[in-house]
Amino acid sequence: MIDRVWVKTRLDEAELRTDLADYGARPVPVAALGHSQNMTEFGSPGPWSLRLPHFLLDGTPSMGEEIQVEWMVPRPTIRQVVTELREHSHLIDPILGATEIRTMAADDQWLSPAHGREMVGVHFTLYRDPAAVTNLLRVIEPIFLATDARPHWGKLFLATARRIYRAATPRSASGARFATSWIPTASSVTGS
Repeated sequence: MIDRVWVKTRLDEAELRTDLADYGARPVPVAALGHSQNMTEFGSPGPWSLRLPHFLLDGTPSMGEEIQVEWMVPRPTIRQVVTELREHSHLIDPILGATEIRTMAADDQWLSPAHGREMVGVHFTLYRDPAAVTNLLRVIEPIFLATDARPHWGKLFLATARRIYRAATPRSASGARFATSWIPTASSVTGS
């Protein structure tokens, strides 16, 4: 059940929407997250460069010691993914610090998770409990992989390079040729 949200919006939008009660959610005061020393308060206006990042540049990001997991799923599959993830809330809730769901426009960058299609990022900041996180990933990664999702390269996932490479990198052949022209052992990186 989603009961708290943190909304970021532009001040010049015609209708500023911060009341999400009809979705069962309420805005979260930053102090309630336990990160008030490194996050901007909900609803405080300022330049985009200071409000778009979640954490202040001179603060400790997130909880400081956590495990992060993020998968980008094709936008048409997000309802199915969230529905299936909710079935595993008993595994998620005890180790969950925060979740972020954000949309991404399609782009043409080779290694971008949004290469060629609109995506939705499903991010989890999890408490540092490697055994519980590994157990969770064994259960939820098949949900993501069934949708041809792409992992965030800098966050934890268990899927093998061979399992995700072609889905995650549609230009895999071009990328592999480019990499091997610069790094002779790149075939071990690309899974080919």
